[in-house]
Amino acid sequence: MTFTHPSRTLTRLPLALGLCALGLAAAASPAAAAAPSAGRTAVLVGCPADTVCLYNDKDFNGPVFMVAAGDSFPTLHAFACPGCDSPKHGAGDGNFGDQMSAWVNNTSWTYCWYYDIDYRSYVGTMPAGQAVAWVGKRAQDEASSIRPC
Repeated sequence: MTFTHPSRTLTRLPLALGLCALGLAAAASPAAAAAPSAGRTAVLVGCPADTVCLYNDKDFNGPVFMVAAGDSFPTLHAFACPGCDSPKHGAGDGNFGDQMSAWVNNTSWTYCWYYDIDYRSYVGTMPAGQAVAWVGKRAQDEASSIRPC
């Protein structure tokens, strides 16, 4: 897993949970579409093709949690997010649980996200090829798990 902050980069060994193709990176500018990659065009510069990106801050800013196409995560609380602080939930401080404010789905899969771990309390979908710059006040800092629908 890799976490990139505008001023530093930390690399860690992948967790031994069979979770591959996961990373954390600083978001790029919410400019127009990127150049084609692996036969697909990214919806947003900074979120690779065949990836769902969950952004800590609205407008595609701050740390981002990257999910490879087809992967599921029953808890986002297991992944460190240095400097992340949820004003709604203390359980999300320092990890990626309860942090999402924006998302990009650059996969061919529709994803579902949930308020609670283990896919409980379904909230909404992330249709393939779409992006949301702000999930809104009620949904902000609430995502605890994510999987393909």
